[in-house]
Amino acid sequence: VGTCRGGFVKDILVRNITVEETSRGALVVMATYPEPNPFCKERAPPAPTVANIAFERARILGPTRGKLVQLQGTPEVFLNNITLRNVSGRGSWVCSQVSGVSVGQKPGNCRALRWDRPQGQAP
Repeated sequence: VGTCRGGFVKDILVRNITVEETSRGALVVMATYPEPNPFCKERAPPAPTVANIAFERARILGPTRGKLVQLQGTPEVFLNNITLRNVSGRGSWVCSQVSGVSVGQKPGNCRALRWDRPQGQAP
């Protein structure tokens, strides 16, 4: 994305994965940076675009020390069109500044994600 923040992360598909033990979150998309970029001299660098990211058929065996699902945008970098389809595992979800859908598993306390039941699944 260049020497400063900016650019894009988009059109990513992660399919058929198994996550075993991890010391962090299992499925993570974040737009927060814990440290400043030492190469960026701009006071207001352009914000990147983060969009169209999908996780399909992800099995989280655990244990995870972080969240099962962690989707964290910022007011400047909103996560658009994030899809989680058939994610299985135990743990909590955290979401902020995100839009998208969870198919096949209720997204816990991630109210920003809409929940779509697969056809034939009871409510």
